[in-house]
Parts: sequence; C-alpha cells; structure tokens
Amino acid sequence: MRVPSTISVLLLGTVLHAQAYLVPTAVNELPGVDITHMIPCGTGNSRVCYNTVQEVNGNAVYELRSSTGAIGNSTVHVSLGNDRPLLEKSAGNKVFYRTGDSQLGNNHDYHVVDLATAVPPAAPGLALALQNVPCGVLLPQVLGNNLICSTTYSAAVGEELVRVSSTTGVTTLVKDIEPGTGNGVPACSASHSTAVLNGRVYFVGHTSGEGNELWSTDGTTAGTQLVTTLQPGPASSGHGLLFSGNGKLYLSSYNPLGNPEPYCYDPATNTLALLKEIMPGNAEGSAPRDFTVYGDRVVFTATSSAGRELWVTDGTTAGTVMLADIHPLGSADPVHLTKVGSSIYFFAKDQLRGIKLMKLDHHGTITTVLTLPVGSTPMNALAGGNGLVYTLRDADFIYTLYHSNGTAAGTRAIKPAANSAVESNGQPPRLAVTANGFYFSADYTTTSHKLWKIPLNP
Repeated sequence: MRVPSTISVLLLGTVLHAQAYLVPTAVNELPGVDITHMIPCGTGNSRVCYNTVQEVNGNAVYELRSSTGAIGNSTVHVSLGNDRPLLEKSAGNKVFYRTGDSQLGNNHDYHVVDLATAVPPAAPGLALALQNVPCGVLLPQVLGNNLICSTTYSAAVGEELVRVSSTTGVTTLVKDIEPGTGNGVPACSASHSTAVLNGRVYFVGHTSGEGNELWSTDGTTAGTQLVTTLQPGPASSGHGLLFSGNGKLYLSSYNPLGNPEPYCYDPATNTLALLKEIMPGNAEGSAPRDFTVYGDRVVFTATSSAGRELWVTDGTTAGTVMLADIHPLGSADPVHLTKVGSSIYFFAKDQLRGIKLMKLDHHGTITTVLTLPVGSTPMNALAGGNGLVYTLRDADFIYTLYHSNGTAAGTRAIKPAANSAVESNGQPPRLAVTANGFYFSADYTTTSHKLWKIPLNP
C-alpha cells in the first residue's frame, strides 16, 4: 500500500461518545488480589500471563500467573514472598521474568518458567510495595529462544548486555562493551529503548571512547557491534526512541545542536542520517515519537511551528512531511497511535474543540469517529481483531474501558452492568490481547471479579 500524497481531514464534531455497553466475561474473581502487569503468552499467544500481589497481614505475596481464558482458569507459576517476579517476554510456552526492583539497575536477575509448571502460594514476606522498573536496564527483546537484555553480570562487570536461554534459564554475558566495572549499557539518563530489525537487536551502548552510540547484536559476542557514531569521540549522540519499520530503523536523536529530531538508519547502506530538522533553532527540537508503520511509510508525531501534528516518512528527507494539520489554529497533540488492519487510530484535538477518536484509513483520509466526553483523558489503547480497546479517565479519575470498530455506533463501553464503574486506584486497567480475546483487569463497583475478557470481534 502506498500512502496517498494528499490527505483529507473530515471533521465530524457533532458525533458524541457512544453510550451503549458491552458485557465482558468474568474469567477470575481473585478476591483481595491486585493485577499489576499483563502480557500475551504461550504458543501462538494462546494465554494471558499476569502479575498479582496479595496483602496478608501487612506483608505481600507476589505471583506470576496465566490463564487460558476459560472461566475460573488461573495457574500460579511463580509465587514469592521475598521478591517480585515481573513479567518481561514470552517465547512459546516459556516466560521470562525479572526479580529485583532496584532503581539503580544493579539488583535484577532474569529467570524462565515453563507454563506447564504450577506451584503453591508462598509465605508472605516483603512489606507491600509498588513494583519498580530499573532505569538502568534495556527493554528486553526475544531473539529465537533467547531474551536479550542487560544486567550487572558480576562484581567485576558493570551493567552489560546478556542473553537468557529459554531452554536452560542460564544468563550469559554477551559482551563486556565497556570493559571492567563500567557500564556498557549507559546509566539512567540515557535511552534504554530497543528494536528488532533483520534478526538483530538495536540498542544504545556506551564506551568511554565513543560515548553513547547505536549498537546492535545477534546475541553472540562476535555479532555485537558498534553500528555507527553520530557524534565522534566521547561526546554522546543522545539517541532516544528506537523503532523498526519497513526494513529501516527510526530514531529520535539529537542533532549537532543538541535538539531531538527524526533520524533513520538504513542497514542496506549502513547509514544513519537526519531525516529533517522539523523544528530548527528550538532547543526542544521536534521531539518525534509514536512511530507507527503505515503501508510502506511510517507515521509519527512531531512538533513544528504548526504545533504537534502527524508526520509521515519513507526514510528520506524529501519523503518526510507533515501528514495533516489537524488543528490549524493550534496543536492537535495526537496520542496513542494504534494500527488496526490497514488503518491507524489515534486521539487528537481539532479546531472544533474537544478530544476526538480519529482514524487514518489506507486511502489517506482522516475521519473523526467520535468526540470524547468533556473532561476525559485517553490513557491507553490496544489493537486486536478488527477493533480497538482503550481506556478513558474522567475528571474524577474514574476509568471506563471502550471497544470501537471504527464507527460511533460500534463504540461501546465495557462493563458488567449499566451502573458499573471501575474503582480508581490511581492506575488505569491493565490490557493485553491474545489469540482468543482482549483481557483486562478492573475492580468494578458492582462485582469483585478482577480478570475480564471480551472477544477479538465482539
């Protein structure tokens, strides 16, 4: 599919948010248990895996569970009273998880559990606390049967690149990028974004001679290499978000003036180049993010003199242009770009005021699906089947989940009864999509159930 060069924007400001509701299936009640994280897992993403925490006399039991989606099905695979088994990634019927929650990134270990394994609950141990994500770790990626990630491998080695085998559970040092106790994966001030492209994981590595630069690995020592230096010498390049799409790597990186702008790495030519200085002379740059594949191009959001709008690129300077000025009188501030089929859904503002759910179709037409209720804030979005599930938070911090098929009539609230509301605990419901449905966690005011499910195409 080739994106048309002309984009039309249809603003249907009178369409209000749908009022009908969709009744979900209660999978598990889980009384007294909070769900803190959720991912698809199992062969073919046939299950949902989730972390839970349960308080017992002021102390806590932290568990890693999974469910097939059948009513009442919930298997405990890891149960700890002295740590938190935080879900990372799934590889077939094996699940990688991390223990240790140090904010300094020097107290975490990776483990593997087989989904065929079930264990009894552990004795309560740690005082109840929130799970923290160490800022000194790479966002893990699965390559074959291995998890590529980072950890402080030993007392003699700093934060470095490692691989964890789904077969043996053994963690192996891939490469000591910064020899000695220095960190080959830079500290918390640098990006820890990763992306997979052509069987390699791309990440930001650090050496004292080159600073923070773009690296890649195939999971072997010999195959772990510096890709290119954008800023020669020890001065770091300041790479931010990494995204792979259509055979290229897209980055939010700092230009020579120190402003974040969109860059593209082409492995065919081994070149990393600035796509366009969208916001010249501004210290904050265009701050590109939300990269999403759109046909043979990539859509992203960026700030220019026209405000924050949708942009599109084919990986060349000439092909990097504003897709549409959705809010000609201000900034559209599009968020939660989500690909559903050949279309992209997102939330944005236009000149008619209010936040809208919008859709960019494969013909290049942007339409307003509906207008969100006044005071609502979109919190997340997830694609599956032919639709989208998303969460809104109102002015009173009450959350409501919705499913949309891209039409106002086909957008419905998800709740077990007309008077149900999601009790607020400061966090939006967790979401995951598997091969057999959308899953989410929610404490509704009318029921004690915690794990819920709706079909992919309700």
